[in-house]
Amino acid sequence: MSELPLVAFVPLAAPLAAILVGFFFFHRAAPKATHWPILLSCAATAAAALTLLWGALGGGSWAGTLWTWLPTAGAPASFGLLFDPLTVSVLAMVSVVGLLIHVYAVGYMAHDPGFSRFFLYFHLFFFMMVGLLTADNYL
Repeated sequence: MSELPLVAFVPLAAPLAAILVGFFFFHRAAPKATHWPILLSCAATAAAALTLLWGALGGGSWAGTLWTWLPTAGAPASFGLLFDPLTVSVLAMVSVVGLLIHVYAVGYMAHDPGFSRFFLYFHLFFFMMVGLLTADNYL
C-alpha cells in the first residue's frame, strides 16, 4: 500500500470544508453555494477510499501512531490510524454511500432555510464516521 501516505489524509479535507462552510454560514456570504466544498471533500474521500481498497486487495495493511496525547509508563494514550482490508472495505462503502447521500441532500434541502447549517452538521457527522473507522483505538 505505497499510496497510503498520500491518500490516507484526504479525509482531513472534511473538517477544512466544514470550517469553510461554517465561515460562509455565519457570515452569510454565499449560503446556497456552501455545499460545493463539502461535495468536493466527500468525492476526494471516496476516491481515496477506493484507491486504498484497490491497494488492500492484495492483503496489505498499515498501522501507525501519529502522535501520543498522554505519555504514560503503563498505557500511553495515542492517536493512530489503522488500514487493514476490513477497515478499507468498510471505509470505501461508507464514503461512497456518504457521497451519494450528500448529492441527494443538495436537491432535497434546496429550499430549506437551514441549508448551510444542515450541510455543516451533516459533514461533521461524515467526518466523525470516517474518523471512527480509521482510528486504531476509540480514545
